[in-house]
Amino acid sequence: MRIAVLVKIIKKLNFKDGMLKQEKVINPYDLRGIIVAYLLIRKFGGETFVISICEEKEDIEILKQVHEWGVDNLIVAHDALFKDLDTIAKSKLISAIIKKVPKSLDIILFGQYSPDDTDGILSLFVAEKLNLPHLYGVRRFWVEDSKVVSETFTNNEIIYNEVRMPVVVALEPIITDFSKYEFTISSKKSLLIWDSKFLGLKPEELKPKVKLTGKRIVVEQRNAQIILGQNYKEIAAKLANIINKIR
Repeated sequence: MRIAVLVKIIKKLNFKDGMLKQEKVINPYDLRGIIVAYLLIRKFGGETFVISICEEKEDIEILKQVHEWGVDNLIVAHDALFKDLDTIAKSKLISAIIKKVPKSLDIILFGQYSPDDTDGILSLFVAEKLNLPHLYGVRRFWVEDSKVVSETFTNNEIIYNEVRMPVVVALEPIITDFSKYEFTISSKKSLLIWDSKFLGLKPEELKPKVKLTGKRIVVEQRNAQIILGQNYKEIAAKLANIINKIR
């Protein structure tokens, strides 16, 4: 079995040394896919691939940690053309990457949600471009012979779908506790960095349909303070005291 997991680098707010600071991390909602892939490969055998679009070359060092989680191959798309892509352009790029992967993939896993993204439909566009079936909002799934059976929750029912591999699966956004798992580090640990020329992509193919006019960091760096108390009344009193001092 051959499984690919799509991951991305995001900026996350962390409290450190009394300050709220931004740091780059792998989207925590994408990490679940790595665990799912690892467990499937342990059961059935095979190979895992992590695929990521990397705007800044230094971000590759962050992505390399996936090898510590049992991932065999890390494929990074890095090129000046790959910055500020819209969803359609990203789907073209990811589809081109997947087509370049030696041999066919059985399962392509996406995290359904990212804190810096608002649409959550990238996996659907990729599935359409690859002409593959698409499972969305999957709580869990399992493999039976050459088929994937998925479980999806709605407001009033649980839906089960069955599809033959290969398939694109968008996992429901659930944070996974990595401390519960013990990973065997892959002996392969390959790193491939692909640019637009290697992927056969031209600038006009990646030209965004939606023009990005600007970005604004909501919180870049602020002073922060932790308020401790035995109950809500005590915490409220301490908070009121801090506010009064500011005034």
